[in-house]
Amino acid sequence: MPALPETAFQLKGGCFCSAIRYTISIPELEARPKIPNDPKKEIFPPNKVSERLPMITLDHCTSCRRIGGTIIESWFICPQAWVQFTLQNRCATGNPASASPDDSVKPTMMEYLMPDREMQEKTYLTYFSSSEDVNCTFCGKCGTHL
Repeated sequence: MPALPETAFQLKGGCFCSAIRYTISIPELEARPKIPNDPKKEIFPPNKVSERLPMITLDHCTSCRRIGGTIIESWFICPQAWVQFTLQNRCATGNPASASPDDSVKPTMMEYLMPDREMQEKTYLTYFSSSEDVNCTFCGKCGTHL
């Protein structure tokens, strides 16, 4: 399995229709927090890159499989401060081309994870509560879960 780069880098992505975009800014290796060591969960010998965040993991619990409609779900685990979301504003005309990039919304992580009614009405971000204290956010325009 190839290791992540030791230098600082960015990952960019978003939903299928681009109404929700994200940028994850990963700092250079020495600035990344170490992952607590748990010998019971060690699958492969750690190296200087794999012993630090970000951590990429797989989940096959029933909730995650059902939400994603998949056999297995992958997770990219990193500090919240590394992630920035950009949400497209809904436009009154229904024509996304008429929306200005300056009108986009950059929510805090908590606003993204638990969007209030105003955020849901203003953008395409929506969610449902999959279990107590757990919201699954997704794009209300194209349906991509993020």
